[in-house]
Amino acid sequence: MRGRLQGLRAHHTPLVVPRAHDCTTLYLGSRGRYQALFQTNPGTYWYSRDYSEHNPLGDPLLPGAAARRYREYAEKYGEDNAAYLLAVLGDSAAHYSRALVIDTGHPEGEAYAQAVQARAAARGWAFQREPGQPRLLEQLAAGTWPQADFLVVPAGYRIVHNDSELIIGAEPNGP
Repeated sequence: MRGRLQGLRAHHTPLVVPRAHDCTTLYLGSRGRYQALFQTNPGTYWYSRDYSEHNPLGDPLLPGAAARRYREYAEKYGEDNAAYLLAVLGDSAAHYSRALVIDTGHPEGEAYAQAVQARAAARGWAFQREPGQPRLLEQLAAGTWPQADFLVVPAGYRIVHNDSELIIGAEPNGP
C-alpha cells in the first residue's frame, strides 16, 4: 500500500489512510498480527475469497493464469516480448512454501479454502487458515482513527514513506 500512496496529496480535504503494508493487514485486523504470521513463515502466499473475487489480475495460481498473463502481455508488448517476459519472470510462486487463507466470512469461503488447500497440497506447501478481523475497516468507517493504526493527512500535506513501524507519514506539500 505504501508505495502506491507515496506522494498522494491532500489539497483541500484531509485524507485518512490505514497504516498497512497492503490489504492483508486490513483483512487480519492489525499490523502486529500480520507481522507475527509473516515472521513464522515469510514464504506465505496470502489468500482471501473477497480479494480474489475483485483482483483484476486474478489469482496467479489458478489454472489458466499463465495463459491470461501471456495474453495480457502479448496485447501490451507483442507476442515475442510476452514469451520473453514470462520466461524471465518464471514461476511467480516458486519462493512460497505456505498458503494462508484469511477467512472473512464470505458465503463461499469454505469451498474457496478447500480449493486453496488442494492447490497448496499440489505444490507441496503447508496450509493454514486464519479468521479475518474487520477491526481496521470498522474503525475506518466509524471515524475512529487511532494514530497507531491510521494516518490523518491534513490539507496541504502529502503522504511519505516512513521506515518506522508506522509505515507512512505526512509532510507539507512542496512547490
